[in-house]
This record gives sequence, C-alpha cells and structure tokens, in this order.
Amino acid sequence: MSKPLLNKLKIQNDEISDIITSFDLRAVECGEILTDTNDSHGEVFSHYFRINYIEDGKAYYRYEGRTIELETGSVAFLEPNVTLSVDEGKPVKILFVNFEIKAIDKRNLFIKEMNVAFPFLHIHDEDNVIRTIMHIILKLAKENKTGAGLEIQNNFLNLIVRLVRQNGSHHHDLLDKPSNRADDLFNDAVKYINENIGRNFKLAELAEYLNISNNYLYKIFTAHIGKSPSEFTADMRIDIAKSYLSNPNIQIKSIAANLGYDTVAHFSRTFKRITGISPGEYRKQTVNRLKEKIKREAELHGNT
Repeated sequence: MSKPLLNKLKIQNDEISDIITSFDLRAVECGEILTDTNDSHGEVFSHYFRINYIEDGKAYYRYEGRTIELETGSVAFLEPNVTLSVDEGKPVKILFVNFEIKAIDKRNLFIKEMNVAFPFLHIHDEDNVIRTIMHIILKLAKENKTGAGLEIQNNFLNLIVRLVRQNGSHHHDLLDKPSNRADDLFNDAVKYINENIGRNFKLAELAEYLNISNNYLYKIFTAHIGKSPSEFTADMRIDIAKSYLSNPNIQIKSIAANLGYDTVAHFSRTFKRITGISPGEYRKQTVNRLKEKIKREAELHGNT
C-alpha cells in the first residue's frame, strides 16, 4: 500500500501581520448609516478609529486641509474625529466598523504607521471583497450567536489586512473644493489633540502650534461643537478611557498615565465629574453587563 501524499506549506509571518498583531485591534461597533443631509453622519465624535464603506452615493472627508471624495465602492480608514459629510438632498448609504487599539501605549504609533501604510486613508473596492466582509460582520453582529464575537474579530482583522494589501494603486484624485480656514484649523486642532492625547499638554501650546490666539481657538471650537477645547479634550480622554476600562486586565493607573493624567486621583475626579461615577464603578458595571450577557446567551442556547 502506497504512502499518502503529504503537501505541507509553512506559514510565514510577514510585515503586515506583525504590525497589525502588535497593536491588538478590536472591533467594538458596526452598523449602517442612511442620510440625506449635509450634516456629519453622527460618528464624528465617537473617538474610535473607523472603517467606512460607501455602499451607495457620495461622501467627503477633510484630511490635512484637503477635501477627499468617496464614491460608491470607496473604503475609508479614518482616524478618530475626522468628519465625514454628504451633499444636501442626496441619499447616501454607509457601512461602518468602529474599532479600538487595546495596546493603549501604542495608540499614537498606530496612527503614524497607518498614515505611512495607507496614505490619504482610502481605496476603491474594485472586486467587492471588502464589501462582502463588511456585510459578513454586520450579519454576525445582528444574529449575535454564540462565538459571533470571535468570528467578527477574525473578519475585522481580515478587513484591515485587505485594506493595507490593496493600497497603492487605487487612490482617488483629490477634489478641488473650496477650503474654509476655520474648518481647517478645527480639523488640525482635533488631529493635534488626538496625537498628543497621551500627554498633559497645555491648550496654549495647541494655539501656538496653529499660530492663532487662545481666544480664537476657543471661538473655533464653540462654533463647531459648542464646547471649549478643554471640554473637548477632557471628553475625548474619558471616552477613550471607557473603552479600556471594559478590559479588566488593564490597570486604572495605566489608563490614567497613558491619557496624560498626572495622578490616578486627577483621572478619577475628572471621570466622575463627566460620567457621574468613578472609573472603578464604571468598570464594575461594564464587566457585570458582559457577564449577564454571556449568562443569558448560555441559558438561551442551553434551552434550544
């Protein structure tokens, strides 16, 4: 009797895999956006990184003072707080996945790496592979069956790999749209805050970076979002903290230090002022909700 034929291929690590793995990415939200207004789509201040897929219509985002058009089939990888908008009266359907970096100390490094690997942060999905993955993720999230979380994370990482792999030959031309100085300054300010969120910088430093006065900086923020730069920065830090507090393996003192707080006490006071509860209580509530969800799922599937 002849021996069976064995064809074996060694699985090699590569640069993309190593980089993506090191950041420990996790999808946290997904869904669809249907809009027909010229307002931002509602995710602009979620403070998550995002993958947006334009399934139908057109959308725009501003990046480094330039306006970039996304048409049907376009995929955009957006940093936190980058505004996505549409033309008034023209319906748009957008699929999205929001994600976080669990390796909190590598947040700023991730931004820099992805700007190098994925310049101008968008591609065109010519073979509909990315669209298919997005729909799989949405379907898994809606069904919410046992093990769906792991399937979603695996598909999400596949999505990130596809984005980076396809980059290089499918960039759209930048639109020659009129530039608004206040909008540019606001976007630059938000980008600066995001990139420096891990240190206790002064807002005077931000104003100096933008080459404007403190008063003008304040006016820009209140005009755009109805909040001062200090309030916006504090809210951003707390929203980021919330995502990491859901992981009980990350110490609160580590979260505080990596978000620019001098002491845990300062972080706790700020967190309670904004949310009404302490970081420890927020973590407890979040973990308890997760346990209850797992328990309900186990009981549901145990009875079927």
